[in-house]
Amino acid sequence: VEKNVEQFLRLRSTKKPLRFRAGLPCPLRIMPRPAAAVGDDRLAAALGALSYDNRRPWIVVDIGTAVTVNVVRPPNRFEGGLIVPGLRLLLDSLNRKTAQLPTIKEDMVSLKQFRVSSIGKNTYAAMTQGALLMLVSFITAAVESQKRMILSKRARGNKIKSLQCKALVT
Repeated sequence: VEKNVEQFLRLRSTKKPLRFRAGLPCPLRIMPRPAAAVGDDRLAAALGALSYDNRRPWIVVDIGTAVTVNVVRPPNRFEGGLIVPGLRLLLDSLNRKTAQLPTIKEDMVSLKQFRVSSIGKNTYAAMTQGALLMLVSFITAAVESQKRMILSKRARGNKIKSLQCKALVT
């Protein structure tokens, strides 16, 4: 796909397309090793958070094929984070890896119907509510854990007792 997009852009522009981290350097100090293995999507979301305010630490939540929760600290330090399957992957794996659970199309999943206290009254509801509750619980726990980590690092170095921390959901 990337090569097709690059060819398409070359045909329609006189300028060479730049690839993030290949032709367009990433200004972040990437702490996880190997740094090259950190996904460009995670780094781009971290840069987006710092573009809002580069004086505070951020917890960046990105929900898509996978759900990532990452920490970025000023002025340009990407600490790393957590990655779990997104909703589509969760539901697809239930269908593919079990004998009787059905395929659930993405347009069948309604966040409007989601209630944390819900109990699925049928297989469809049990699968979708269970997957959504799992993701909401993961995101909540990950953000709280990362807030504590940021606060403990800041407290040791800067002797502060509290920290206002913002989360950016992309």
